[in-house]
Amino acid sequence: MAAMALPLATTTSSKHAEIMMLHFGMKFARDVGFSSILIESDSQGVVNDVKKDEEESWASDGHLIDDIKRSLQHFEEVTISFSPRRCNQVAHFLARHALNCDTMVTWIEEVPFWLESIVNDDIVVSS
Repeated sequence: MAAMALPLATTTSSKHAEIMMLHFGMKFARDVGFSSILIESDSQGVVNDVKKDEEESWASDGHLIDDIKRSLQHFEEVTISFSPRRCNQVAHFLARHALNCDTMVTWIEEVPFWLESIVNDDIVVSS
C-alpha cells in the first residue's frame, strides 16, 4: 500500500536503525490513515522487544520500544512478525535507497520503477 525511505544519520547500530524505521513507519501509516498494519522485520530482537508484554522496557532503546507499543494502540489490527532478509528484499533495497536520500521519500499506491522486480520477487518468495 505504501513505502518510505528515510535517511538516518544518527543511528548507533543496525538494531537502533530498525527500531527508528519501525517508529517512523508507524507514524507514517497513522498519518496516511491506515487502520490495520502488518509489520515485518528482519530483526528478531526488535520483534521480540515490541511483542513483550512488559509495561516498561528496560532494553537498550527501551524508550522507543515503549513509544512504538503506545502507537500500536492507534490501529484496529496489528500483525508483527519476523521475516528473514531473503523474504524481505524490498525493505533492504529501500534502506539502501535511503542512504542516498536527503529527505524522506514516500510512495503511496505505487511502486518505484527501480523496485518493481524486487517487489515481484518478494511476492514469489513469501508465497
